[in-house]
Amino acid sequence: RPTFSIIYKQKDTGRFSAFPYVCTLMNCLLWFFYGLPIISENNILVLTINGAGIVIEAVYLVIFIYYAAWPVKVRSIARVLLLFVIFFCAITFAITLGAFEGDDRTTFLGSINVIINTMMYAAPLSVMKMVIETKSVEYMPFMLSLCSFVNATIWALYGILKQDKFIIIPNGLGVLLGALQLGLYAKYRK
Repeated sequence: RPTFSIIYKQKDTGRFSAFPYVCTLMNCLLWFFYGLPIISENNILVLTINGAGIVIEAVYLVIFIYYAAWPVKVRSIARVLLLFVIFFCAITFAITLGAFEGDDRTTFLGSINVIINTMMYAAPLSVMKMVIETKSVEYMPFMLSLCSFVNATIWALYGILKQDKFIIIPNGLGVLLGALQLGLYAKYRK
């Protein structure tokens, strides 16, 4: 079952973490900016797909915050994370536009995106640790792991076709991390 249908049915986030969704929102915001013609040319797919990702992740986070178990503690942590994402992205955008020109903009923002994109793919590592300790995949949704693997594979191939190292590097790492998640799922599913 998809994570958010479980959260909705239980009216509680349980042991699910908002961190992967916060990382994905930040990732989509930064890649959206990278896709703009003022940063890199001919990246309409990067722009449109990440624009849709921003909307989807924002909806997920609103649902997560709404159903968070410890309203004061978890909701305030989630809000702080969201404020950090917005603040970090705004500062990154301002620095990119204010301090750099042309290819230097692409290099600066691309480098930031490599780090954030890799963090997004690495975010489930804490859940993977829990899977190994508990020998249960209850809090590592299969569809999220599968979609992450497929997403990383498609973007890595796209990066290879575009010859864009800033797309290849984090998504190549995402393929490896996604394969590791799927391997853990195969080992510990019941």
